[in-house]
Amino acid sequence: MDADIVGCRLLGGFLMGLVGVLYLLLERSMLSAAKSGTQPPPTLDSMSRAIIGAQIGLIVLAMIVTRSSVISIQSKRGLPFGNQVIGWTVLSIQQVLVLLIVD
Repeated sequence: MDADIVGCRLLGGFLMGLVGVLYLLLERSMLSAAKSGTQPPPTLDSMSRAIIGAQIGLIVLAMIVTRSSVISIQSKRGLPFGNQVIGWTVLSIQQVLVLLIVD
């Protein structure tokens, strides 16, 4: 894998994490600006904020594991077992977190 491709993937992960953090920081103002006259304003739910925070943490973890995996594969050492386990774990946990958000 080229270093440029790895850099693009890490940049994409960084941007996803940044958008998530900005949403958590600006959620109140975004929700108050979005309320309409006919509907009550949406409530802030601490559970959904915790789930979004966990997803942001998993994005960062996936970036670290991806970088480590690329370095290991490029050096012809193969994919470490720990990286495989963490990769599958992150994938599984993300799927469960998405199901928790859906009402």
